[in-house]
Formats: sequence, C-alpha cells, structure tokens
Amino acid sequence: LADVKFFLHFLDHHFLDSLGSPARPDRLEYEAKLALRIALSVASEVLIPASSFVESDLCRSLIFEFAELFKVGRIAVVGGGTSFADYCDRSLEQYLTNTDRAERYVAASASDAPPFIKRRLSATAEIAEFWTSPEAIPSRLAVSRMLRELNVTDVDTRWEHAPERLGGAAFIAENVLSIIAPRQSVPRRIRNEVEAVINRAYFGSFFDEFDAGAVIELAYLRSDVDAEVAGASVSYQAALRAMVAESALDDFLNLPPPAFGSPRTVAGFLELFSSRALRNVTRSAPSSAVRPRM
Repeated sequence: LADVKFFLHFLDHHFLDSLGSPARPDRLEYEAKLALRIALSVASEVLIPASSFVESDLCRSLIFEFAELFKVGRIAVVGGGTSFADYCDRSLEQYLTNTDRAERYVAASASDAPPFIKRRLSATAEIAEFWTSPEAIPSRLAVSRMLRELNVTDVDTRWEHAPERLGGAAFIAENVLSIIAPRQSVPRRIRNEVEAVINRAYFGSFFDEFDAGAVIELAYLRSDVDAEVAGASVSYQAALRAMVAESALDDFLNLPPPAFGSPRTVAGFLELFSSRALRNVTRSAPSSAVRPRM
C-alpha cells in the first residue's frame, strides 16, 4: 500500500488508560507490538499523537525499538506547534498543575523523538464540535443518567458549556468531569463513557486530516474506532490468522527493526496482509476475537 499512512490509535495514552488494569498486561503489550509491526509492514508511514509519545510508557518503549526508522521517515509524531520541542512547550501550559505530566513534557522536549508533523486541524476544536453534536447525545444522556444516580444535577447544562469553561485546559476526561461533576468522585463506567466521546472525535480528526488507515479489529485493544477510519485498513484478526496458517508468526515477530525500513524484506508479509487482511472500512468487526498465541 504505497504512500498510505496509518494512525496508531491503539497507542494513545488516554485510550490505554481507559482500559484500566488488565489481568494480563503482557497480552495487551503483545498485541500492541504485533499491531505496530503489521502497520509498519503495510503503511509507508505510521503516525502517533505526540502526546502519546510523551505520556505513554508503552508507546515510547515500542516506538524506540524502531528508532533506526526515524531517519527514513517511517514513523512520525503529530501535534500542534512548529516542532516537537514547541509542541512540548505549548503542552506545558496546559499541564502546569499536573506535576507528573509537566515533568514528562520537560524531559521529552530534550530527548530524541521521531520526525514531527504539524497538524492543520485543532484537535481541541474538533472535540469541542463533536461534544455538542447530535452524535454525542446518546453518551450525554447515559452520563446524565448515571450521575443523577449519584445526586449530581444540571448535567446537561454543564455538558453543553464544558468546552467554553475549559478555557485553555486540555480537553481530557479528568478536566471535563471536574466541570460536569464538580467535587465528585465518579465511577470508572462514567469516566469511560466520557473518554469514549472524546476519543471518537480525537481519533476521527486524525483519520480525516491525514486520510489515514489503521490496524482495526483488535482484540485486547478493541475500540469503537473502526467506523471512523478514513483510509484503507488491515484487520489485526485476519492478519494474525493468516500468519498462523502460514506458520509465519514467529518469523514476523523476530524480524529485526531495521528490516521494516526495507520494502523488499517485508514484501512477503505485505502480500500476505494485502490479500487476506485488507478491509473496506465499512466492514463490521467480527463478533469473536482470535487470541494471539503466547
């Protein structure tokens, strides 16, 4: 798939946080590692939110394994600003009250990173627009119902005005919940519903801006993002089945990182994935998931 960009939504730190603490984190990490390799073998370039590269330990560890591909433009981080350092400086302004996050951005601005691509669209503006759209109404009603059970009132009005009340703060679940449910400790199910709305808009803005594809139909990293993908995509489930059927999974996992910088080296896997795992984005996800061999 020449000149095709893939957005690595499954490495987004807010999405990963929404999964909670899995009973077997090794399986989640295994799936993320395999999905990253599938993306690198199919796409000409893979894109990562700059915030995820800074804030997710899993994302950084997986991406730095392929640091040799930075200089050939196979991996890029995407965000607002003129450079990665500028992006980190701008982000610091949003997280001054969060010491851990602030320290991460300070450290990242002085460290090695993939090439930086400036976003044309504002993720915050895209989320704000979706937040008050008809598509977000089911989630708003669900959150309102759950919060009423906790004796939180006026949720609909707070929801409607959340974008403007955020001011310059980041449009993330913890900041939004401090507005719609002030001084309230909310259950994980409510936070997940809010994060799902934000993630859908956030991921959708990336897919639309870069006409990007994705590795979809994941198992442990399953999300509702499949329907938002704008470009050609590859099914994780189908790619996994194809490699197992061809007894090629171990060979694929053992390919050295530099091999993904050479189209010739991964040509066989590209052909395999293109013939058996390429998906029309309107195709519905399978009802059952194939679990990878451990």
